[in-house]
Amino acid sequence: MNDSSERIAALNDAARANLGGMADAGCRLICTAGIAALPDDDRSAVLTLVRNYEAFDDDNDPHGEHDFGTICQFADGRWTGAKQPRGTDGTDSVRRHVLWKFDYYDLACEFGSEAPDDAALTTRVLTIMLAEEY
Repeated sequence: MNDSSERIAALNDAARANLGGMADAGCRLICTAGIAALPDDDRSAVLTLVRNYEAFDDDNDPHGEHDFGTICQFADGRWTGAKQPRGTDGTDSVRRHVLWKFDYYDLACEFGSEAPDDAALTTRVLTIMLAEEY
């Protein structure tokens, strides 16, 4: 990982950790219609798991920027951010998958940012969506 990737990861982690105060973190939060339609408890669980997500590895974070993640809901309603979720019976019993990702724009949100590692030049947009909305 290079210095730019480390700065991007730190900015992305700070933005996720500050989901309640996104404006202060230079980030906009977009939740798709599918996320908005979830029951309040499920939507709250999704936001908490995105905020606290740490399951980064070479497969889902090859550049070390902490810019993408997945979370799952089991058939019994429990949510997890584990990389390979398993139901209580040891089988994959996932009801739904949620994806979250960062995109980087200029301050006017008209074009891509030329310096996503510089918070003064970049607006982060964190999108949270159901996998089938991708």
